[in-house]
Amino acid sequence: MRGQQGFSLISILAALAVASILAASAMRMLSTQTEVHIRQDLAMSMEQNLRVGLDQIGDALRAAGAATPKTALVTWIPWVAGFTANPLVRTGPTRIDVAACTDLPVVSLAAAAAANATTLSLASEVAGQTVAELLDTASRRLITLNDTEFAHVVAVAGTSVTIDSNPNLAGNQGLSRPYPTGTTICRVDVTSFEIRYNLSLGRYELTRDRNQGVGPEPLADSIVAMDVTTVVAGEEYAVRLTGRSERADPLSGVDLERTLESSIRVRNAG
Repeated sequence: MRGQQGFSLISILAALAVASILAASAMRMLSTQTEVHIRQDLAMSMEQNLRVGLDQIGDALRAAGAATPKTALVTWIPWVAGFTANPLVRTGPTRIDVAACTDLPVVSLAAAAAANATTLSLASEVAGQTVAELLDTASRRLITLNDTEFAHVVAVAGTSVTIDSNPNLAGNQGLSRPYPTGTTICRVDVTSFEIRYNLSLGRYELTRDRNQGVGPEPLADSIVAMDVTTVVAGEEYAVRLTGRSERADPLSGVDLERTLESSIRVRNAG
């Protein structure tokens, strides 16, 4: 036993020192990799939010003006204050209001309507919703018959509605021509996009308001700025969104920011 040699205390301490250095290096490397992954996740989340927001705004802008009045917009769309152009770009802060007919008909004529008629018999075209739920005398009042003739709903009684085809004149004006049973009718809606600060969550977000009494609803998180440039009024717009990470980048200690921009042409221009 006395002839066998073991490790000296110095050798053990040296080995422990080397092991500690290697372990610290490994921990630093692991920590750096984790921080890199966090940065990538933050950047990816921002990119997704920006794309969602830009896609939604782009879809609305491209459909702007579909089967909607081209003049006297304030008269035809009084439930959105100051709606004088379609689309309407407001500043301070930036907001976009876009009017368009619903993608699909909301109702159809249940019976033929004669020229000069002010009362229409309708059938719902939306499963689970009645005529009275689809049309009203407030923000669901503007309808388009066969994508050509506009009218305000001034009264709703079950499946029967009273209309006014020219709100600029006193009294209820009737249809300009007859329409057969089954004629499709869409509703003109206005969608507004705006950046708002969510106090409860402590962050900015892109909101969408359908202007039907619900108010602004969150559309994309952590979007802090929206800039809209009119390239050709009523025809082409450049939209740029700026996103900010939900928390600071662990590598730099500051919030990450990204911008995404797109040039959008209105399909219904002219």
